[in-house]
Amino acid sequence: MLSYRHSFHAGNHADILKHLTLYLVAEYLTQKDKPLVYIDTHAGAGMYQLNQTHSQQNKEYLTGIQKLYDAETLPPMISDFVALIRSVNDQHEYLYPGSPMIAQAMLTSGQRMMLHELHPTDLHQLKQLMQGDRRTRVFGADGYQGLISIVPPKERRALVLIDPPYEIKRDYDLVCSTLEKACKRFNSGVYLLWYPIVDRQRVDVLHEKISHMGVPGLCAELSIEADQSGYGMTGSGMIILNPPYVLEQQLQTLLPWLASTLAQTSGSWQLKAF
Repeated sequence: MLSYRHSFHAGNHADILKHLTLYLVAEYLTQKDKPLVYIDTHAGAGMYQLNQTHSQQNKEYLTGIQKLYDAETLPPMISDFVALIRSVNDQHEYLYPGSPMIAQAMLTSGQRMMLHELHPTDLHQLKQLMQGDRRTRVFGADGYQGLISIVPPKERRALVLIDPPYEIKRDYDLVCSTLEKACKRFNSGVYLLWYPIVDRQRVDVLHEKISHMGVPGLCAELSIEADQSGYGMTGSGMIILNPPYVLEQQLQTLLPWLASTLAQTSGSWQLKAF
């Protein structure tokens, strides 16, 4: 369960969808300096070196952040997102920030973060990155259980990212049961769930289970290849429960551009509400 390292995949097309969605939601929620807690169930190392061994093995960042860096023009919201990425990595294009660093850059001084990570190496790096930030607590603990123990938060406002590796099939059941428990305890939180598109049938079951929870949501998908029955991730999706009212229109505008830019002729996208 602790074999997964996100450093092999950092900055790829799935990260762009995940982190852009996080950026858009966080931008909305932090417009006013009101109490807010950001909860990350699978925080990772926080920062990744794209020119090191792990990232260079498959060079997946070439299908993601590098294409945004190389684009001649960017839509305004994506331009702002890339500017944030550059500000977090201090203009060093071989560094790519994970979700904790993106959230940290967007939260105000009166807002806080609760980060969970089990992999010992990534946990050590994450603690080093967050050292000195009094808004942040880092837990070497199970993020599913951690989320349930935190909600409802004292702030009464929460942005939650659930981003497991899905290395074990049980993760699909765990994300559903965890979301269901969290929503029962705190149904007004904004929950972001990332998932890979590897097995369409498994994704359909995931959608059906979450749609039956009775919480308003959006589902956004971005693929760089057509669905395949064989090995490999062809795309990814984000489920957003209690999305900001502006998010659907934002994604409706940005997803077609991302599909054509990151995948060129083979890209596709879809967006649906439930």
